[in-house]
Formats: sequence, structure tokens, C-alpha cells
Amino acid sequence: MPVKNYAILRTQKLNRKNIQEVKKRCEHVNRIEFTENVNKELSHLDRCVIGDSDSDWFKLFKTRFKELEHYKDPSSRKLNSNAVIGVEAVTTMSHEMGDKIDIDGWIDANNKWMQDYFGKDNVLHGVLHMDEVTPHIHYFITPVLDGKFNAREIMGGRNKYRDRQTEYAKAMEPFGLQRGLKTGRTDYVTIKELYAKNQNIINLPDISSEESAEEYRIRINKQYRALQIRIGYLEREVKDHEVIRDYAAKLEEETDKLQEKYNELRDRNKRLEHNFKYRRLGNYLVEDLIYAVENYDDKNVIDNYLTRIAPLNEWGKQYNDRIDREGEHKSIEEGSVK
Repeated sequence: MPVKNYAILRTQKLNRKNIQEVKKRCEHVNRIEFTENVNKELSHLDRCVIGDSDSDWFKLFKTRFKELEHYKDPSSRKLNSNAVIGVEAVTTMSHEMGDKIDIDGWIDANNKWMQDYFGKDNVLHGVLHMDEVTPHIHYFITPVLDGKFNAREIMGGRNKYRDRQTEYAKAMEPFGLQRGLKTGRTDYVTIKELYAKNQNIINLPDISSEESAEEYRIRINKQYRALQIRIGYLEREVKDHEVIRDYAAKLEEETDKLQEKYNELRDRNKRLEHNFKYRRLGNYLVEDLIYAVENYDDKNVIDNYLTRIAPLNEWGKQYNDRIDREGEHKSIEEGSVK
């Protein structure tokens, strides 16, 4: 079976109204709180790779916020109660590659890519975890652009998500890593396939004649922890796709509204053009009438002319009666002029 060598990048927005969630994530990263899949005997290998150890993410956000000139102006717009105050990014790799790469070089490459992509001033904290099945780094990033918090612009939608994954994988190629499967907003089957492809981890391997029961238990337990990590990544990917799906749905809704407005304006324009043509025709009729009065002494000719244009004049009155205050007229029934 070929070795999986995927470069993995996951991002999660941290919302201002969910401060407890921010603190919980920070405690996990700083190992104030341990999860079941953490091997405490290896926790001494963890280290801070950007910023200060045990940094409080919410305090980092408040410090960054106070530094920005935009928010010092009393007249400027403040952050909403549900604003995104930070982004947690996790970088890792396929489990099979954990012991096959230069970890220090990988850390440096990750730090550089993060600072180049999000901005050096925005990447405030980074912690390497070596006490789980696969090495990975947690980053805390403030989504500041042009002096203001703007997670919508920085994180973007589906296309930017896809491009970000591609750019990150490109930076990890020197370590033998590559981009994973490209999935889109509607690729629900693909997501299910990703789960299915990882079910092979659940199939317990055969016990070797050269290992004891305890050695087999340790090996199985390690694979179980790897499965937990893999499921966690997959769950995050599903959540990412749900966010992208909702964002795309809003865009489609906005597109429908704009199309409806466009159709309304197009119909109005057609009606106004029709009205203009009628008014121009009316001007021609008036000119003809003036010419007839000035050049024909026979009143019968003039009376006959007025009789012939009377239906058209009556239609014009109906037409003008249907013009609203904005100058837009409503349609009139066919057959008004006979």
C-alpha cells in the first residue's frame, strides 16, 4: 500500500461571542487541559515556536485590538459582538509521514508560510505538539487587514479556501508532502468516501508471532489514537465544507435578488422607451394638425383628420393615466386601440 503523504492545513474561526470556546482551545494548546489522546510522557517535547509560551489568546486579541489606530477613533465603527477575533490554524501531515521528515525544517517552513500568508503581525502564537500520534502545530492568528479586523476578506469563500490549501501544500513539497483531495461545496459523496477510505484503520491487524500481547496492545492503542486524530481532521473538514456551503447559499440568494432587481429595471426601461415613442408620435400628430390648419381652408378636411386620430388620442390618454409618480407606466390591455 502506498504511503500517504498529505500536507494538512485546517482553520477555524474564533468568534467574539464564544469567549469560553477561545479559552478552551487555548488551554488545550498550552496543555493546561489534556485530552484522552495525549501521551503525557511525551509532552516535554512540545514547544512554543512563535510568541511566548502559555500565551492567553484572548489577551493577545485585546492587545492587538488596542494597537490598531482605526479603533482609537471614537467615530470609527467598532467590532460587532459576534465578530471573528481570531483564527486557529492547525498544520500537520499524514500519520505515516510523522517520523520521515526533518521536523525542525518543517516547523520553520510552516512559520514562514503562516507569516507570509496572514502577515507577520497577525501570527501571534504557535505551539508544536509532539505528544499526540502525529506532529502538528497550532497557530493563533488575528485576521487584521488594512488596520481593521476583516476575517471575511482574509479567509474568503470556497475559491480562496481551495487556493489556500494548494499554496500551503506547495510550500510543503520539499518535505515530500503533497496536496490532499480537492473537494467542492457539493462534494458530499467525496466527504463520505474520505471517511470510508479511513475505515481500514479500524480493521485490527494480525498479531505477529514475534510480539507479546502487551506489545500488540501498545501497537493497537497507537493506531486507535491515530484514528481519533484522523476522525478529528475529517470532522473539521466537514465543518469547513458546511461553512462554505452556507456562504455559497447566501451568495446564490443575493444573486437571485439582484437578478430580480435587474429584471424589474429592464421591464421598467422597456415601458419607459414605449412611453417615449408614444410621446414622440404625439408631437408628430400635433405638428401635422398645425400644418393642416395653416394650409387647408376646408374645415371638413381638419374634422376628418381629427376623427381618424381620435382612437389613438383616447389610447394615449389611457396610457398616460397609468403612469405612476416616478414616470413608470403600467401595461394596458391589448386591443385598446382598434
